[in-house]
Amino acid sequence: MAVMQQMELLCQDPDSFFGYPGYKNPKLEATLDLLASISHRGEEAILFATRRSAQHLLAQATAKKFGSSIMKGLINGETKDRTGPMRSFRKADGFALLILPPRAAGTGLTLIEGNHVIHYGRWWNPAVEDQATSRAHRIGQTRLVHVHLPILSPPKEEQLWSIEERLDAFIESKRVRADTLLTLSSGLNLSPDGFLLQALAEIGPQEVLT
Repeated sequence: MAVMQQMELLCQDPDSFFGYPGYKNPKLEATLDLLASISHRGEEAILFATRRSAQHLLAQATAKKFGSSIMKGLINGETKDRTGPMRSFRKADGFALLILPPRAAGTGLTLIEGNHVIHYGRWWNPAVEDQATSRAHRIGQTRLVHVHLPILSPPKEEQLWSIEERLDAFIESKRVRADTLLTLSSGLNLSPDGFLLQALAEIGPQEVLT
């Protein structure tokens, strides 16, 4: 797990991984290009980053490229007042950006002003990621919400999977399994007595007696 986390850090923030600045960061460059296309439409983006170093990196890079006025706030464990950044984001006229970790997007947080959700870093639990995405999918949202997953991939000729591609496949497999279990359980009586009776009914009396 520690090796996987270090590989994730290398993808998201190579300067922090190596301990000094100057390294090329293709994931950051792709994210900035994506934000540039969003800015041309005059729309708002919510950017989720799992690592604190990546959150600060994104805040600095976006402010440098687009100007500090578009950065409406960075919300994480260091933030003392969350209402200020959220109020600023909600009042924005045109392109605006709010950065926060997926875990900060708890129940009750509504950010329907953003119609672009970018997961710069992925969370291992798809339920956490889906809850973060749903902050823009709330009552009152009138626009189509776009979800973006900037994923690093090696050159096709190498025929290899990057750590981010493997993580994406892992998250999607967990999401499919969770959806399947939810579908199956919807027709079950999950009380102890009901579950037992249904199991016995499916086995059949002959098998119970043998």
